[in-house]
Amino acid sequence: MMRIIKPVIKYCYFVLSGLLAFFLVLLFYGSITFPYLVDKSGASALQFQMNYSLVDLYFLFNLLILLPIIRHYLPRLYSSKSVAFETYKDKAMKLHHQDIQNNHKGHSWTPDHVTSNPWEYSASQTQSYGDVSTWGFNIFKNSVINILVILVGILFLIPIIIHRGKQTSKATKSTVKSPSSKD
Repeated sequence: MMRIIKPVIKYCYFVLSGLLAFFLVLLFYGSITFPYLVDKSGASALQFQMNYSLVDLYFLFNLLILLPIIRHYLPRLYSSKSVAFETYKDKAMKLHHQDIQNNHKGHSWTPDHVTSNPWEYSASQTQSYGDVSTWGFNIFKNSVINILVILVGILFLIPIIIHRGKQTSKATKSTVKSPSSKD
């Protein structure tokens, strides 16, 4: 039962992560419009109009079929470990520590041979927005990749097909054994 539930949950997660990109693509191509309607009393209301074409079916196919396949076979595209920002506060703290290590002589301010600065911050890192910047950048990067996959998803299948072809050719070469010559 768990063998079925886990892939279904991953599939739903991949499709949900691409819904915003799908909506933005449809909005850009004019399939979804938001014209304003002003009634007789002067109040305005927001209308929602959808005008679908065959291209929109292609985008839907890329969202429902190709995006989960690409996210499964190319997880490096969506890796959050590849980017790390260093904020100016973190850099200033690192430079401060280097300056103390390089230029401080005698350690006159350290009581009883304690090697920490009692006037420095009590945490090892400064309060900064480094982690939030990394998180925001990863969301932006994943959204752009999702938009590209929805627009030209078939091009992303080329590395997967080439890699699978290499694996199958290696497997067939290893299973075919040369005949031994015994006289």
